[in-house]
Amino acid sequence: MVTVYLDTQHISRAASGRNGLAQYFGHPGIQFFYSASHVVECLPKEATENAAAKECLRLIMGLGARHLVSWVHVTEAERSRKECELEDLACARKSQMLFPGYKVSRAEWNKKVRDALKALLLERFPDQNVRRSWQAKLLKNGKLTPKAFEFLRGQHKQGAESISREMPPAEPLMSDGALYDFLEGRISEENFTEKFMSALADPVSLGQLSSLPGCESILDLSRIFWTEMERIVESLSRLVRNLLAQQAGRAGVGYQKLRSEIARYVGSADFRSAVGRRFCGPELSPVELDTMPGTRLLVDAFGQYVLEIADRYVNQNSPEYGVELRLKRSDMADFTHLSYMPYVDIFGCDGAMRDRVRRAGWSIENIVTSDSELEQRLSEIPRLD
Repeated sequence: MVTVYLDTQHISRAASGRNGLAQYFGHPGIQFFYSASHVVECLPKEATENAAAKECLRLIMGLGARHLVSWVHVTEAERSRKECELEDLACARKSQMLFPGYKVSRAEWNKKVRDALKALLLERFPDQNVRRSWQAKLLKNGKLTPKAFEFLRGQHKQGAESISREMPPAEPLMSDGALYDFLEGRISEENFTEKFMSALADPVSLGQLSSLPGCESILDLSRIFWTEMERIVESLSRLVRNLLAQQAGRAGVGYQKLRSEIARYVGSADFRSAVGRRFCGPELSPVELDTMPGTRLLVDAFGQYVLEIADRYVNQNSPEYGVELRLKRSDMADFTHLSYMPYVDIFGCDGAMRDRVRRAGWSIENIVTSDSELEQRLSEIPRLD
């Protein structure tokens, strides 16, 4: 069985029929694997994107697809085993791919509902005295009153009926009042977490729910991911600003000398540990990192990316020298896919990432970038049926 990990660009074009990959889904000699990074990148960012996004998500969750733990949990698996195999990274349930170890907090959800209720009162009752009167009935000592739950259930009923019609998977969560039973303490956090996971752990359901009024917070999973990618962008931006300041303070020192210093820093244990910590969480020693191929590749390739950015923005001979950095959070997200490359037979990415992997000293034999190259590789695999 040939194992394949597609780039999100390949998935998007396959879902819209712009390449010929669809003919290989269900191929008895090919196993396609997808990760949480795929899901987050395919989730709609705006309601208008839902149609295309849902097609991508349906493909990812399609018949015969296999799923992998997040890149952070790849690091955990590699750290806990002497040798890690692809099957060690596979997960059977969608919830394990998207929300491993997730637990619903009653206090957090109560706060969300209180804040939403205050916003609703502000919208409906511009008069401050009327609004305060209503708030006194609905909130007491910062807690929701029985009157509040009665009010909220009435407000929620119409929306829940609509959601149940348009989104059957969410019905157990929305239409039977489980949310408010949970908030009132009639359902345990463990029980509601299970309901929540079974109702919303399907990425297609997430995509559909996100387009319904009042359900935009369903995309918190996506927002958390992209916020973290933006933090990495900001960290990289600070590094470049520091390098520019260093260069300005060393008149007469050419860029090549500075670049050799940057390259030494990129190869240092401190830098590599910092990258591993930023992307994957734990503090990793050089000895540990040497035994963790997926995590090590991510760190190695990111080091090459830092050198690229330095060549663009810190080199006086570059047309982009000293200009405002134009880094994209999607570039950071691309690195999260690299954790899986050492474990599959065919790995899809773009040409820039393939070059980084090559410059980092890794083999690129299993990497494909274009649709035509990918389809050619897949066409050579016997069907075995």
